[in-house]
Formats: sequence, structure tokens, C-alpha cells
Amino acid sequence: MIATTKNSTILAASVAFLISAQSVQASSVDLTTLTLNGSATATTNNLNLGNNITDQVFSGFFPTAINSSSTISGSFKFSLIDGGAIRNIGDQADGIAFVIHADPSGANALGSGGDGVGANGINNAIGIGFRSFGNNLASIFTTNDFPGSTSSPFSLGHNEENHVEVSFSYSSGTLAFHALNVDTAQTADLSLAFDLTTLGPNVYLGFTGATGLSYAYQNVYDVDISINQVAPVPEPSTWAMMILGFAGIGFMAYRRKSKPALMAA
Repeated sequence: MIATTKNSTILAASVAFLISAQSVQASSVDLTTLTLNGSATATTNNLNLGNNITDQVFSGFFPTAINSSSTISGSFKFSLIDGGAIRNIGDQADGIAFVIHADPSGANALGSGGDGVGANGINNAIGIGFRSFGNNLASIFTTNDFPGSTSSPFSLGHNEENHVEVSFSYSSGTLAFHALNVDTAQTADLSLAFDLTTLGPNVYLGFTGATGLSYAYQNVYDVDISINQVAPVPEPSTWAMMILGFAGIGFMAYRRKSKPALMAA
């Protein structure tokens, strides 16, 4: 009886471990590990998504997808800086986005330029967008809904420099973010109910940006992301193998416990 009770405890604990959450954290992400697309370049702490040149599209995505049932939180900073020689000084273009997607292109996904900020056109997606130039807004958008009906005025287009701090989270079926423009003290707080699993079993995370007829130096930096992934539930055949395995462990433990008693007898 003691051996059986012990084995049941081992089995229950092991099953609980297999379906428990697995915490994966990336603090101060090394941005050179991203898959870079279009004209994007990166150093350890800086992702360049606009280099003061017209008509360019950029993206940088983490090369490995995560489970779409995950809880995600993090922060990043970005800057839009007037590089001079723009037709209307202060009209930096065109903006950046943080994108979560299950597009077939995976880490190589790249959307349209100009005010599409490299995100418009990426399929199976949701994201946080910041559009400058004549648009001046922060938003949460979904596929074919860029820049999204969930938006807030956020002045970016008529300031010579914009340094923005963003914190975000996806939890319990809601994507939310807070943004602060350090140069103007303007803030934006938005949220949208959305089930990530509707995009597919796995999703990619990353950033996009673009320039158009006007342009700016656009950079993302100080990226911190924490991901809490739920381990997939084993298939029935896997459960059967686990149970047999634990039964075998229990039988061996029982034999080891019983052998000294038999020798004493």
C-alpha cells in the first residue's frame, strides 16, 4: 500500500508538471538575433526601421514562434527624429508597429510601405501601431483593419524629435498598451479583446516600420519581453506511455523496498 500511494503521488506530480506553465523570459533583448527584412539593420540594443531615406520598408521578427496560448508582457522604446532635408520639417514619416502574427511568411513577414508602416498586409495578425506624418495616432489593429478602429490621437508628425516609451501585455484574451511621448508628455492607453489562438497554434513577435515620400530616423530600442508559455497537453498515446513508464518506476521501487524484508525473513 505504501508503494502504491507513493507511485500515485509521483504520477500526479509528473502530470501536473507536464501541463504547467513554462516561463521563458528575455530581458534587454539582443536585437541582432532578430530575423531582419527589407532595409532593417540592428545592433545589440537598436533596431533601425527608418534611416532617413524615402520609400523603404523594414521588419525584424524573433526567429522562433511561440504558442498562441501564451501570456505576453514587455516594453520597448522607439524614436522618430527629423534628419533634416525633409520637404516639411517636422513631418517625420511614417511610423512603427509591434506585430504578433501567424502569416505564412513567418519571421520573414513584411507588409506595405508608407503609412502602412510595414505592418499592413501581414496576414493573421494583431499589433500596436504608431503612425506619424499627417496621421498622428496610436492604435491596436488587426488583419485588414490597419491602422484599426481602436485608436487614440498621439502627436508624432510635427515634433522634431519623438522619444516614446511603450509597455504592453496580452493576457486573458486582451491586448493592452500604455505609451508616453517623453518629449510632449502625451499618453495613450488602449486595449482590445482578442483571442490569439484564432490566428493559429503558433505566432511570431516583432517590429515593422516604413518611410514614404517623407522620412525620418526611426529606431526601436530597450526591448524587454516576457513570455509565459503553456506546455501542450500530451496526445493520448503519450499519456499511455507516461502511465506505463510511471507504473514501471513504481514496480521497481516496490521491489527494492520488498527485497530486504524477504532476506530478513
